[in-house]
Amino acid sequence: MQSRPQSDTTRALDASSLPLEKRFRPSWVRRHIYGTSSDNKGPLGLTLLHSAAEPLIDFVFVHGLGGGSIRTWRKGDDPRLFWPQAWLPLDHDFRNVNIHSFGYNSDWAETKDSFLNVHDFGRSLLGALTTSPHLRRNGPTPIVLIGHSLGGLVIKQTYILARQDRPLAAFAERMRCLFFLGTPHRGSDSAPLLNNILKTTGVLSSRQYIDDLMRNSPSTQVINDTFRKFDGDLDIWSFYETLKTGPFLIVDRDSATLGSKREKVNKLDANHRNICKFEDPSDPNYIVLRDSLSSVVDDLLREIKISRHEQYRTQIKTLKTFLGVSDKPEDDFARQEEGQVERSCTWLEEREEFQEWRDVEEDTTRSAAENLTQYYWLSANPGTGKSVLAAHAISHLRTTFGLDCCFYFLQYGNKTRQTLSGMLRSIALQMALLGSGVRDTLLSLQEDNICFDKDDERAVWQKLFIGGIFQTELYRPQYWVIDALDECTNYAQLFPLLTKIESYFPLRVFFTSRVHSDIQHQFSRLGPRVIEAHISEKNILSDVELYLKSRMDVLPVESKAEREELIGEIMGKSQGCFLWVKLVLQELGNVFCDKNIRLVMDDIPGKMGPFYERTVKLISQNVNIREKELTKAILVWTVCSTRPLHIEELQEAIELDIGSKVRNMRKSIQDLCGQLISVDGNNTVHTIHQTARDFLLKDKTTEFAIDSALSHERLATACLKYLSSREMRWPRNKRLLTRDRKVSRSCFADYACRSFSEHVFAASSEADDLLRMLEKFLGTNVLSWVEHVAFTGSLYFITRTAKNLKAYLDRRVKYRAPLGSTFQNVSAWTTDLIRLVAKFGVGLVDTPSSVYFLIPPLCPINSAIYKGFGQMADGLSFTGTTNVDWEDCISCIEYKNGRAMDLSSGQNTFAIGMSSGMVYLYNQLSCQEVLVVNHDEPIRLVELDKLGKYLLTSGATILSLWDLTGGVMWTTTMPSPCLALCFSDDRIYGITTTNEVVLWNMADGSVDNRHRYQYQEEEDRHFLVEERAPLAAAFSPDMALMALLYRGAPTAIWSLETRSFVGYCYENAAERDAGGSGAFSPLSALFHPNPGVELIVIIYQDGGLALYDSWSQQRLKLVEADASHLASAPNGRTLATGDFHGTLKIWDFETLALLYRINCHEFDIKTLVFSGDGARIVDIRDSRSKVWEPEVLIRKTIEEDHLSLSDDFNAPATTIDSKDIDKIVNITAMAPHPSECLIIVGKRNGIVSAYSTTTGKEVSTLYSHGKGLLIDHIICGDHVIASADSERIVKLWSLVDDGAGKFVAKKRLLKVQTSSFVRQLLLSPDGQSLLISTIQADYFVSTTTGELVNTRKSRRTGPWRWVCESDPNATRLLLVTECDLQIYDWRKFSQVPLSNFLLEDALNNDARNIVIKSASEDSMGRYLVLDLQTSVRSNLLILNTPTFDELEDTVHIDSTFNQVIKRVQFFVGVQGTKMFFIDLESWFCSLDAKTFTGQEYARHFFVPSDLLGGNLGMLSAATSRGEVVFCKDGELAIVKNGLTFHNTVMLSDGDRKI
Repeated sequence: MQSRPQSDTTRALDASSLPLEKRFRPSWVRRHIYGTSSDNKGPLGLTLLHSAAEPLIDFVFVHGLGGGSIRTWRKGDDPRLFWPQAWLPLDHDFRNVNIHSFGYNSDWAETKDSFLNVHDFGRSLLGALTTSPHLRRNGPTPIVLIGHSLGGLVIKQTYILARQDRPLAAFAERMRCLFFLGTPHRGSDSAPLLNNILKTTGVLSSRQYIDDLMRNSPSTQVINDTFRKFDGDLDIWSFYETLKTGPFLIVDRDSATLGSKREKVNKLDANHRNICKFEDPSDPNYIVLRDSLSSVVDDLLREIKISRHEQYRTQIKTLKTFLGVSDKPEDDFARQEEGQVERSCTWLEEREEFQEWRDVEEDTTRSAAENLTQYYWLSANPGTGKSVLAAHAISHLRTTFGLDCCFYFLQYGNKTRQTLSGMLRSIALQMALLGSGVRDTLLSLQEDNICFDKDDERAVWQKLFIGGIFQTELYRPQYWVIDALDECTNYAQLFPLLTKIESYFPLRVFFTSRVHSDIQHQFSRLGPRVIEAHISEKNILSDVELYLKSRMDVLPVESKAEREELIGEIMGKSQGCFLWVKLVLQELGNVFCDKNIRLVMDDIPGKMGPFYERTVKLISQNVNIREKELTKAILVWTVCSTRPLHIEELQEAIELDIGSKVRNMRKSIQDLCGQLISVDGNNTVHTIHQTARDFLLKDKTTEFAIDSALSHERLATACLKYLSSREMRWPRNKRLLTRDRKVSRSCFADYACRSFSEHVFAASSEADDLLRMLEKFLGTNVLSWVEHVAFTGSLYFITRTAKNLKAYLDRRVKYRAPLGSTFQNVSAWTTDLIRLVAKFGVGLVDTPSSVYFLIPPLCPINSAIYKGFGQMADGLSFTGTTNVDWEDCISCIEYKNGRAMDLSSGQNTFAIGMSSGMVYLYNQLSCQEVLVVNHDEPIRLVELDKLGKYLLTSGATILSLWDLTGGVMWTTTMPSPCLALCFSDDRIYGITTTNEVVLWNMADGSVDNRHRYQYQEEEDRHFLVEERAPLAAAFSPDMALMALLYRGAPTAIWSLETRSFVGYCYENAAERDAGGSGAFSPLSALFHPNPGVELIVIIYQDGGLALYDSWSQQRLKLVEADASHLASAPNGRTLATGDFHGTLKIWDFETLALLYRINCHEFDIKTLVFSGDGARIVDIRDSRSKVWEPEVLIRKTIEEDHLSLSDDFNAPATTIDSKDIDKIVNITAMAPHPSECLIIVGKRNGIVSAYSTTTGKEVSTLYSHGKGLLIDHIICGDHVIASADSERIVKLWSLVDDGAGKFVAKKRLLKVQTSSFVRQLLLSPDGQSLLISTIQADYFVSTTTGELVNTRKSRRTGPWRWVCESDPNATRLLLVTECDLQIYDWRKFSQVPLSNFLLEDALNNDARNIVIKSASEDSMGRYLVLDLQTSVRSNLLILNTPTFDELEDTVHIDSTFNQVIKRVQFFVGVQGTKMFFIDLESWFCSLDAKTFTGQEYARHFFVPSDLLGGNLGMLSAATSRGEVVFCKDGELAIVKNGLTFHNTVMLSDGDRKI
């Protein structure tokens, strides 16, 4: 008998031993049989059968005559034989293919008449394809259409229709290949063929689509003739039948083929019905068709991957930086998989409960709420092979079953592998690697500047998973395998996160851990969704036996009987400990006679503890005394390193440690301590097992015992030696910072840079030598360390280092007074590192080398970084501001309209609601306005959801929900105002002033539920129930509890779940005994944001701040806070309070220990919130909001602090006095002097002053407009100054040098009040004329006499701006309006322009919302630059400037600048031919219009956000001498030498490349 041909599919299935019965269990079959339609044909329309993780191609199957979207492709009724859904997704070759089926009514037996034909079916399929969300969202993926019989004609007609429809041209290009299975392209050769079809289908009446099959039918001829016009670039595969259906051959070869040049023709040994149905994956017909489909996929993927490869690499690199992930879990998996022997661990997959957990099908119709997460917890004793079993589960899921599986191997003691935050970030990255859906979601979060503390698992979960991954419509089930949960330092924090997951895909999580009562308790919180299993001794011994038999050649006996006997003895003594067996085999491999075999078997203890004791003693006895130092060093570095070291890293580290080079590290490990240390296949060094590490750290008796604190001090010392060495020395001259600069560093560099502070933190804080080494490093090579870290694309390790050093210093205070320069210097650097990331982080990541010469000069003069590195001879110079220390207040937001009433923070924005009804949204990083909405009544409450999607606004009677584009989703009325609002799943909760909790549906604003919670009388107490209205209210984060606060009464706690009263929170015992009478009123309450921490804090009118257990109402602590408002950081670590005196205090939430106090001179903080990342605090006050960024907000996690509790110390709170902003007189307008080192400024108080660009200081007060008159506009010439104020008064003064180097305003030439507000002041190039432009008129004034020369009346409704040339001899004056460019002459100004040019892209499309902030012409007169502003950010329009003699009547936009203007955040101005601007990454940049080709621009220096002007916009200028001037808090900040630094930015298709 001839063997069946083999294909990749059958080989893959054979390799996996995966028969259909095993892959599709009976329960799966039952679900799919009963889930189909009654006649088993399948659904009509387009149905997604399989969603690929990385969809790059789409298959669409279209059935034929009388068929169905399922029945046509399935043999019989067995759903396992529905091969497009059951087989193709398991085939590795189709891993990037989305699979669809299309159903249409071709049932000939129906009694109803049908007037549909092939054209109608083709049109229907085309409509379904073009509107399918799955085909739209995945981008322009190639489409392969597969049609059987009539379905072939349908897909051909669909292709024709797409090509004929011009708007669908791009979609038609996606149709790359057509497969025809038994398709009658030429219709019937004669009437008998049609009769055969009719007889075969049993139909007695005809249909139009039957007529379409007749030879010479108009439809067939039109389809074929038209198709030939479009099939030139189309791959065509035609398959014809060779067997008869009954007595007839339905479609012969001639009819089944087209004869096209690109057509591939093949036969299938089947009849017409079975040409698309198969027995199993080894069916020869299936193999032929499968291999043909695979060939097409390979060709298409080759094209796609070439075009997408670089994009994919860039995306993954971006995500690794965003997530802070550098580890490689695949290495852990490979190491564990190496330990598995063939056929071991298979008992797991045979367990029925494991199969139930594993088997879940794709379902695109399920809602997020219906996708219940299920967990499988497998526990066992130490050393029983749990990690190997986890690796088997991973391989089983992703290799055998082709499922999406992410995994993580937790390792206690490995800093990079022992935390939940690290695990979650790694899983997020793995999910992004698996598929484009999650990848695009995470990239979107990154592009939206979503910030989070990478050490905070709740922030990671909330931002990445709840706000991103779980919102992604994947449909495919996702699997996580998490090994050694017990080795996670904070595993208990995982379970509150898992209690409620709603995702668009089924999630299955597999855990392994040691047997542990607390872990069992934690899993019980998840209820029936957890399957608990245990590795039985029988399972272990079966695997042990397989392992021993696979290592029989190691056993020192020869006969089979002796080997069997020895194996039995080893198994008997193993007590089910796999690790013990491996170590025994290792020892038996080194003996050769019966006597020694017996000694080994009798001498080795049966338990691991005694076994390790014996091993260490043997090492001590056998190691040469001269090598014991090296042995101890290997053990210390392997046990205490923050991650497993590569063998070359270990060699470098030990050389630094013991001062001697190790020639052969691998041999040294093997010979000296090979019983405890191993080197894996990736040359990474590990302890043989976690229990070995635990033993060495607990051992106190042997010479190789490891003292943790001393060992970490030793490792920290070695790291600091390297970091302070010449190899890490930084370039002392900026000329050394070339683009081609390459830094060659030791393989140990990365470990030392990332891990030195971890060892410092874990070391004893008493050691003086370590502190001195820290000071040396921070005073010498710290900048090259910063650059090294920044080159990774993430500044996480800089922030992490600051946290570690601060915690180390805080502990040291316990043993040493915080005196002396060494302590103070190191302490100053902990502050500087945090500020460095906060203020310059974006610039550092963009250009790491900027840390040498561009950043230190911009730091405060009292900072350690400025003192050490801020005054380089050829570095940047920064003068003018009086700030000598880092400022906690980083931005001030002035209110534009009314008083601020409420404040809320979301994912990356915060919202301020005003008494005017306006609500302003600000970016939390830049503090710039991003959205304004109008609520139409005074705001009482605003609330942003935590996912960054919605804004809720509430007044006295109206409640509105908005999306964050400004669109209102719904508005509803309320019978009474709300005291608190909260988003929860698909509902909004509100507490009203009438004690009522209302639940609104988020979809439409309808009321789903409402319930009144009347004030309760306590037993034996007699409160007035009916008249009590709450003053304030709060919800717990899990919506389980609610707090209602009343005047003169204790706070009432209610259960929202049971609607029952829980109890009262009393301020003190006296109040409780008095029944609440005479008590100070509670002002505000706040639940801990972590649902697993059941705490509530309450502020009282007498200044008390009390902490309670929220369920028992037991008061845990009471402190004097003198506060009125509360806010909590998202992670719950930090609490902030504000009081009526304007003081901001920061506390530890769970202990109420005061950490920080900011004394501010502005009274009455009305409310405050933390930013979404917890790194900032925003408050609202009388006239402004302030944004604070105190360093104390950057803290280590609670679990990390607990690691050093025995050595802990609470440092006293730091008190800071904030700058009195009320005493600051803001600069509102400025103009550089054209020839002198002066900047003329106008201020909020009406003063006009002169500032020196040399010192940045005020040199003279020139004149005043009067108290309270804000200067709007100012212009300066060589000898005159003109200014305009908020009362429409314009003044013109002459400016002279008094002879002593001081400039004064000598004579007032003009004072006039215009009839409308002044919009522009402009001086002629020769300085002889002044133009005053208002809405109603333009006035021309002589600057010599101050007389009005001319007036031009105008009624303007749109934007406009006057422009003059910089050439002193120029006379041309330009006027830009919303639709044209008018040219006038300064010398003979007239009402009518000399020339008039239309603008190519008129501004009047949105003229009412546009302001032309500035208009500038370059010195060549070639370009006109318009700075159009619809918000704070600039929007440039660059025009080609016309001349007087041009014949063309239109001014054109210069497309050369199209790419660069997309990069502009703020336009600064034009000097000569150079245009200056600040780009989107906040770099000060320039381009030379004379040489600009559209390909590149220059970056000079990074501009911190505090110089960008907050919500009022940036006020900046570039002088003719190359200084750059910014206004900041009523002062000038002047950057010198900035333009001497030059970094080229290449522009390519809108993307920046450096």
